[in-house]
Amino acid sequence: MQTQCLMCNEGFDASEQGQPCPACGRRMCGLEDLASKFPPYERETAREVARWLNTGPGAIAGGINEFMQGFSSGVGLVVPQRIADEITRSITKLLAFLQTLSCYTVIRDEEALQKRLQESFGEGRTAEVLAKIITAASGKGVLQLASDLGYQAETVSDLRHLNLIEVDKLVSSDMGFFSGSTGLAALEGFFTGLGELALIALDVVAITAINFRYVERIATCFGYDQDLLPEKIVTLRVFAAAFGRDFQSQSPLPAKITAAYELKPLAAAVAKQWTLAQMAEDEHLCAMLTWLKQDAPQQFTKYIISRKAPAAIPIIGAGIGATMNYILTSDTGKAAWSYYRYRKLLEDFGGLDENEMPPARSS
Repeated sequence: MQTQCLMCNEGFDASEQGQPCPACGRRMCGLEDLASKFPPYERETAREVARWLNTGPGAIAGGINEFMQGFSSGVGLVVPQRIADEITRSITKLLAFLQTLSCYTVIRDEEALQKRLQESFGEGRTAEVLAKIITAASGKGVLQLASDLGYQAETVSDLRHLNLIEVDKLVSSDMGFFSGSTGLAALEGFFTGLGELALIALDVVAITAINFRYVERIATCFGYDQDLLPEKIVTLRVFAAAFGRDFQSQSPLPAKITAAYELKPLAAAVAKQWTLAQMAEDEHLCAMLTWLKQDAPQQFTKYIISRKAPAAIPIIGAGIGATMNYILTSDTGKAAWSYYRYRKLLEDFGGLDENEMPPARSS
């Protein structure tokens, strides 16, 4: 089958599913097969998504991450295992709790929300902080934002009928990469950074709440109803990918590419309205569901702690905490937006038919 690379515009034979472009070595995760169907805006978006999938961390973010990891090991800071275990348990409970909240509903009763949080996390600072963060991160209802833009949408699913230009305007008006959740994350990181090691556990749980809520709202802007169980699974998988964790860590392909190929069969199953039981009958999806439930929270904990330990250092901890939270949340928002744009392009233009992970090729 003859196709054209979205990145370098070279034509090549893509008879083998998932074959990278021989000219530039980049993979487009099935988007190249749909290129002839894309209107101009969608075609340019596909290029942007493909470009993002084929690039690693930016120079600034990557450099800061390397510095933070080296700095953490250099000063010999170690988070006790009992604290790490408690963080993992809290994150597991938190993700389950957040998925019981409709992400387009503005939470007005903070007292009732805090009571529910206390049932899960007990009375104390964690429940109080999470109540404030979840309320602030919920913001204005997505449906109201859509109405403000002149879109006719009575339900979240109505937003699925918007074209990509309209959806991007909605996401931009709601989130933006450098406003809302990112500012909240930086502020939260500053204040928890003032409390040294004792508040790292609260900081990790809080930044997880901010980032997960961020992904939920982006998903809602694309018309994916977060009250539906299959969509909750997709959101959790996108969050895992956006938050830097890999399901198939042994894959020789780059992490972003691997996550994109894994998102395709999951999105296809949801599009076919598969039940959870039907997903569990698929070997690959069953393994993914098990990983999301059992192993992913622990990986989230390790990932964040490795970047947050220096925040426990007196005096400079506040600045480090604010900086790292800002970077984490900015990266999460950009990644979630990219993955949902990728999913919409596949769904809208018939790209969910082929779901096999391609063989690895050197690039």
